[in-house]
Amino acid sequence: MMHGDYISSIYDYWRDLMENKADPRTKDYPLMSSPFPTIAICLSYAYFVKVLGPKLMENRKPFQLRTVLVVYNFAQVLFSAWLFYEASLNGWLNVWWGVKYTPGGHSTFFGFLNTFVHIVMYTYYMLAAMGPKVQKYLWWKKYLTLLQMVQFVLVMVHSFQLFFRNDCNYPIGFAYFIGAHALMFYFLFTNFYKTRYLNSEKKNKAAAATAGLKNNGHPNGILKSSLLQQNGNLAKYAEINGNTKFASAMATLVAATTTTTTTTGSVTTPNGNATRQRIHVGTDN
Repeated sequence: MMHGDYISSIYDYWRDLMENKADPRTKDYPLMSSPFPTIAICLSYAYFVKVLGPKLMENRKPFQLRTVLVVYNFAQVLFSAWLFYEASLNGWLNVWWGVKYTPGGHSTFFGFLNTFVHIVMYTYYMLAAMGPKVQKYLWWKKYLTLLQMVQFVLVMVHSFQLFFRNDCNYPIGFAYFIGAHALMFYFLFTNFYKTRYLNSEKKNKAAAATAGLKNNGHPNGILKSSLLQQNGNLAKYAEINGNTKFASAMATLVAATTTTTTTTGSVTTPNGNATRQRIHVGTDN
C-alpha cells in the first residue's frame, strides 16, 4: 500500500507540474505537453550522429557536401534572423522549459541576444564552406569569438541582477541556471580564444623574429660548423648563409706528426660570385 501511495504522489506532482504550474498559453503548443517528445528527438539525433550515421558510411565514399553546407548555413542565417525578429517583438520564444514555465519577460534576453550572434556565426560558416577563395577574407574570425564572449558576459549580468532585485517574482532557480550556463561557456570560449589566437600570435611573432635572423637555421654571415668523425678522420663542414656548402677537409692521422700546407683557391657559388676559401691539408710527416 505504501508503494501505491508513493507512486500516486509522484503522479500527482507530475500532473501539477505539467498542468497547474505551467503557463496556460503553452497548453496547445507543439511538443509542449511533456518534455519526452523533445528528449526523444534529441536522443534520436545523437544516435544517428554517433552510431547509425558512421555505420551507414563506413564502406562508402564521403559525400561532397560543400553546396549542402552553404545552403544549410544560409538557411540558418535566415532562420536566426527570423528568430531575432520574433524575439524582439514577442519576447516568448526560448527553449522548452523557458516556454513552458517562464515565457516572456526576463527569459527573453538570452534567446534574443543568442539569435543575433547566430546570424553572424552562420554567416561565417556559410562563407567558410565556400572554400579557399572565400576563406582568405575571413580574417575577422577571432572577432566572432569575442562577440560570443561579450554575449555571455551580458547574459551573466542580466541573470545575476535578480539576486539583488527581483520585483517580477521570476523563479530564482532559472536565474542560477542561465547565469551558470553563461559563466561556463564564457570560460570555455575564453580558453579557446587564448589558445587559438593569443598564443598563436605570440608563436608567429617569435617565429617571424627568428626567421629574420636566421636562414635555414644558421645565422647570416656566421659559419655553422659540425664535426663528423669518419674512419678515424675528422671532417669539418662549414655552411654559409645556408646557400653554399664548403668542405674544408682537415684529415688528421692519429698519432702522427703533422706538417700543414696552405693553399688558397676560389669556389664559384650558385649566384656566380667567386668565394675565396682556404683549404688546410694535414699530411703525414
